[in-house]
Amino acid sequence: MGESVFSAEIAELQQRLTNIQQSGKGVQLEILLQDLGTAVEELRVADEEVRSQQEEVARLLESEQLLRWRHERMLSALPVPVLTTDNSGQLRSINPAGAALVGVPIAHLLRKPLFALVDESDRAGLRTVLNDAVRRGVTSTRRVRLRLRGHTVDVTASVSPTSQVPGEVTWLLLGQSLPNNPETIESHAPLADALVKLFTLSATWSDPRDVLQHTAYVVSEALGGNVSVSVVLGPPSAPTGVASSSSEAQDLDGWQLASGTGPVHAAYDAGRTIVSADVHRDPRWKPPPVPAFAAGLVSAAALPLGHGDEVEGVLAVYLPNVLEATPELVERAEILAASVSSVLQEMGLRNHLEALGDDMHSALASRSMIEQAKGIVMAAKHCTADEAFQHLVRLSNTSHLKLRDVASQVVQGAGG
Repeated sequence: MGESVFSAEIAELQQRLTNIQQSGKGVQLEILLQDLGTAVEELRVADEEVRSQQEEVARLLESEQLLRWRHERMLSALPVPVLTTDNSGQLRSINPAGAALVGVPIAHLLRKPLFALVDESDRAGLRTVLNDAVRRGVTSTRRVRLRLRGHTVDVTASVSPTSQVPGEVTWLLLGQSLPNNPETIESHAPLADALVKLFTLSATWSDPRDVLQHTAYVVSEALGGNVSVSVVLGPPSAPTGVASSSSEAQDLDGWQLASGTGPVHAAYDAGRTIVSADVHRDPRWKPPPVPAFAAGLVSAAALPLGHGDEVEGVLAVYLPNVLEATPELVERAEILAASVSSVLQEMGLRNHLEALGDDMHSALASRSMIEQAKGIVMAAKHCTADEAFQHLVRLSNTSHLKLRDVASQVVQGAGG
């Protein structure tokens, strides 16, 4: 690796300096100082050699360790209990909401069997659900009773295979206060499926526009067939990205973005969920009226996206009938919005790493150009590599150009 080469050169120079100091030979000391100056310039231009770092970034982007880390970071942002286990039910990770439900610190739960927290009467059925996720690759739901430090809690467990991390299963625990009936239990499956799909988007799609568009579709499917969804990235007055699951939602977004009013603007500015039973008659943004082409969508819920106090965008949910934005639907949308916020955060991290890799590639290209220029100068002036490099440095200083630009001119001049 380049870094080890420079380390060896520095060690050699240090040893030469020690030998000269012991012998007291001034001429050799002067030569050594010139060599040290050259070494410093080499280190500055090479920027401590970036090839090994570029390879490391590429490895991290594809490594299973990063996938698990990304998955766990996204789970940690969700406001509902979520955990992962291996195929046998041993806990691999649990988010803060899950640890709060159990009432045990996260560190004390890891590598413990999940079934130890489940009432004995529910363990057999829950193992069946786990096997369905492992062997058939499907999401299943089941009502179970958790025994937690002297008290019991009824939850609906949705169990899904973790596609990002092979051999792991994601558990979503929802509806602690909901009645135990088949319709309620089955209604959790689309939400669990959507969360699992959202976890994989940033790893599956590299183009941010594709990620936003698929996010809108996934959230729309999770909330129901009559729901339209839009994702607005950045401030609504000047968005950096917009994606919608239907043309009507796109029209309603366009009206809000053009008029500077509406639930999307309100949610972004206030940093909280905004619900409107009838967008067309809501006095908060009555003028100007909603255009006729967007009349098919009536009620709306707009949810801010981001982490902490920083708002990065808005998730808008539109429905065709007045008052359809029920508290239960808004609660599900808020869960999905937390997951979408994590998707956006992962997009930013991935883009940062890829930009870093591009910068490293440019640095390596500059290094290669400088080496070519050094060879040309050595051939033209019949000098050493160090003297050629110092010549390029002097040209850079006198011309007020970057060293890589001087090198490029020398190479182009030789080619011409």
